[in-house]
Amino acid sequence: MRKTSVTDLNQASRKLTLFKPNLDEIIEPLTKFLKNQFEIVSVEVVDCPVVDVGGPGNLFPTIRTDKIYDLKKICQNCESPNNAFVFGPGAGPRHAIGVNCEAVLDASFSGNSSSKINTHTTKIDGNSFKLEETNSTEFCLMANLAISETPKNNNQHPPKVLKISTKKRIGTLNYPESIRQFFVSYFPEPVSLAGIFLIKNGSINVHIMPDFPESLKFESRQEFTSSWLKYFEISAPLTCATVIHSKDNEKLSLRLEHTHCFSNEAGTGGHYHEDITPETIEYEGYFSPAEYLYRVDHVSGQL
Repeated sequence: MRKTSVTDLNQASRKLTLFKPNLDEIIEPLTKFLKNQFEIVSVEVVDCPVVDVGGPGNLFPTIRTDKIYDLKKICQNCESPNNAFVFGPGAGPRHAIGVNCEAVLDASFSGNSSSKINTHTTKIDGNSFKLEETNSTEFCLMANLAISETPKNNNQHPPKVLKISTKKRIGTLNYPESIRQFFVSYFPEPVSLAGIFLIKNGSINVHIMPDFPESLKFESRQEFTSSWLKYFEISAPLTCATVIHSKDNEKLSLRLEHTHCFSNEAGTGGHYHEDITPETIEYEGYFSPAEYLYRVDHVSGQL
């Protein structure tokens, strides 16, 4: 396979048409499935394409500091050149922030010049961490992005989305993984969803990447997960961006579930792992199935 050069990192190498389920038809089975994991569940359809970029193979075992991507160029290359809204979890722009960091990427582009960036990054700061905003359209290493067209006028109706509310976890699966497992079990076809969910009550575990080691290489997975990554407990309220894939039938090294979160109120954020207060946890999320999947800078490897 041809080695990807720096100049074409933002190009999509694959485009897949995804199965897009009828939302009204899955309300009942999804509600029943989630009640195995949460005591209180509500699923409804209310008013309101995914892109996989890079991947863990850019981070482990060898760190690829040359992998820098641009949100606007990716939107253009994924057939959304104008009026694009893009969001999702990813690694922040180390070259712009000055240190490696987690990010909730968030941008909208209108025409050739107008853009609005609302990306939040979380970086290690001494023995703690710091939440910041950046106006950079770039990011590093990897991201899982949702791209949609922003309404051209006020008369354009927003698409229908799934609203999934849960309280009090009684099972072993976390919120996004329980949703993913429903689509794994219910549909033979691959389904991808993007969403924003709120953690309204309770606490969660997150990790935050520190800056890279000088060697730019990890000797083992144990070193990567136990020694390098920094773990924290943070509490609601939190806003989370997530992308979920039910399957990777085409062997594209997809990250099947990826979620980052932040809280402006508390100045916290990071990569979501799971909630740690099952009795009090409360989630409210809005999810939309994607029509297409674009693969950008396909690298193998998983964490």
